[in-house]
Amino acid sequence: KVLIIETQIPVIVVGTGHAESVFQADSEVSRRFQAPMRIQPFMIDNKDNTDVYRKFLAEVDKLLPFERHSEFASNNYVLRFHAASNGYIDDIMRMVRLAGDYAIEEEATHIGLAHLAEAFERSPGENHTATGNPFNSPIEKVESWKCIQDAINGKITSAESINKMVYKKSFKDIF
Repeated sequence: KVLIIETQIPVIVVGTGHAESVFQADSEVSRRFQAPMRIQPFMIDNKDNTDVYRKFLAEVDKLLPFERHSEFASNNYVLRFHAASNGYIDDIMRMVRLAGDYAIEEEATHIGLAHLAEAFERSPGENHTATGNPFNSPIEKVESWKCIQDAINGKITSAESINKMVYKKSFKDIF
């Protein structure tokens, strides 16, 4: 708030769903941001959307502090991450951070499925509608889950977060 007042420069705030708590806690800050926008989750309903999602997962993988990449953009991970998050970036990043902590504790060379499975078990997130743990289920089973079939058919599924969307914009429009 002070930064905005003193500099008289417009400010854009970007964050995950948890950033919303800042606005709820301070009405003076909230009043300074008139047009909240929620970005639509990553979709896998066509090749272009899936490619954007893969690029995002690849970039996350590149930024991790491990000896080797985890191959998040591979077929083995894309559907698993989507089942665990329904494409919502905050759930994806929460799982990656937690799984990264487990991998670091084990002195692993990368984040593996076991690390992600443990992260999902301990903190499954708010948006998933998976019927099991996508990181320790066979990929064929994950492919058959309703949440994945819905995503392939272009249907956004999640817990309550869909109802809170104010403006919709896809990641394809941004990347």
